[in-house]
Amino acid sequence: GVWVGGFWIFLNLWLLFRVLEMGLKGKADLNLKNKIRWLLTLKFPVLYLAGFLVLKTRFFPVEGILTGLTLFLAAFTFGWMRANVRPKSLSLFLFLTPFAFPAGTSFASEAQAAAGQEGARQASLHILNFVHLAAEALGDTPLAHFLERFENVIFCVIVIAFLSLVFFFASRGKGLVPGRLRAALEAVVEALNNLVCGILGPQGRKYTPFVGTLFLYILTMNLMGLVPLMKSPTSSAMTLKLGLIQIPVPTVTAALALVVFFYVQFIGMKEQGLLGYLDHMAGNPRDVFGFVLMPVMLVIHVIGELAKPLSLAFRLYGNIWGEDVLLAVFIGLGVGLLAFLPIPAGAPIQFPFMLLAMVTGTIQAFVFTLLSTVYIAMMLPHGEEHS
Repeated sequence: GVWVGGFWIFLNLWLLFRVLEMGLKGKADLNLKNKIRWLLTLKFPVLYLAGFLVLKTRFFPVEGILTGLTLFLAAFTFGWMRANVRPKSLSLFLFLTPFAFPAGTSFASEAQAAAGQEGARQASLHILNFVHLAAEALGDTPLAHFLERFENVIFCVIVIAFLSLVFFFASRGKGLVPGRLRAALEAVVEALNNLVCGILGPQGRKYTPFVGTLFLYILTMNLMGLVPLMKSPTSSAMTLKLGLIQIPVPTVTAALALVVFFYVQFIGMKEQGLLGYLDHMAGNPRDVFGFVLMPVMLVIHVIGELAKPLSLAFRLYGNIWGEDVLLAVFIGLGVGLLAFLPIPAGAPIQFPFMLLAMVTGTIQAFVFTLLSTVYIAMMLPHGEEHS
């Protein structure tokens, strides 16, 4: 299984690089175009069909195939870094890798929760964090109950403290030539300001502190779940029971969405005035037809405004929660691969998905921030909007 998984990903990447190499050699060469067409014809149906059949027949262990995929990608990454990254940075990366990608039994646990009156149980795989482990170690004590109840709040406070300390130490320098940390943070702030002003126009500069803080706060929370013994607060939710139906209600993301909702409404009332805000919600009626449709437009605008926080909250929560579950599943598979070892260790087969989680976590923070900026733009007076 290990050899099959490694050979499959090797063949996949080799064909991909061959297509890329031939595409860069000559655009007008008809023979190269035919070769590229044949390689693509072989790559997609044949290679992926072979992978599907290998997994479907279960002739090779799935754990072995995943291990082969991970080992090849790890060797490929190491080879690329060895050729392109400085030796000191490579040494630091190799030193931190065992700590950054643990797959021990203390980091993966299956939580059981009662569901329904018949005592049916529903399993939800998740990655443990230091607050949960501390609560389990304390047993049935008031402090343990406090940690369990305010687990997400603790991690939110950790994120706030981390960002505050980073920007505090970066702003202490008074020289004309900024240090690396200050220069990096200035570049981040400038990029966020350009994003906001690109949507709202020059007046968007006064909204950059709110939007920029929102982006950094969400991004840090999303990525914190990839750190061992930490948790992404944006993946947390409480269960709301409506009879036999259980609905997950996100807590942290709902709070962020409500902050954006009330901030946007406040901006609408402040910039347009109360009458202008009501006129906007009524669809800006200016003729008889507009006044006739005013009740309908008012209802539509109210429903649209109420739908915005729901969309923001559930989109962010769903994506980050899905990443955490995916990582927990593959951590559990890694533990099962090396269960015969006398130490709580496992194969880091979740490594490729951690890279994917870094990308999607950043994208989700950007989407949340971008939509918040667009909502602000929709509330500003139409004469001041930036095209």
